[in-house]
Amino acid sequence: MILRKNLQGLYELDYIHKAGAGSSVDQKRRVIDNKLRSLSLFVLSGEGGLLDILEFRMRLREYDIKERYAKDELRGVLTHLREISVAEVEGVIRRFMDSREVPGLKCLLFSIQSQGDLAKETVCSAPTLLKGMTAGEVRTVRV
Repeated sequence: MILRKNLQGLYELDYIHKAGAGSSVDQKRRVIDNKLRSLSLFVLSGEGGLLDILEFRMRLREYDIKERYAKDELRGVLTHLREISVAEVEGVIRRFMDSREVPGLKCLLFSIQSQGDLAKETVCSAPTLLKGMTAGEVRTVRV
């Protein structure tokens, strides 16, 4: 439900940021005009202690979400206000995972473009897909 609510409100969002160092003028970050906005759902799986470390270290933006789904699973959503490549999203996840403190985690990514994508069987198959992955693997599934 939270994901659907976020996706529904996604088209109304704009980030505010400072114009530059020392500037007090707020400006809206330029977002793509055709409103090609999306979510990236991630599922991180691995040993509970490693996920504890990662969850503590993981810094997300205001509109992103993370939640501990189970002892051995952390789920979350990265919210995109502009068109973003799969490689960019994978890079963000790899930065979270690339540490000697959290070896052996697996990550499954889903690119979500609409509320209908959340209901697709592919998203529900995360546990099965994770079982077939190796430690350290990041896999993107196009819904």
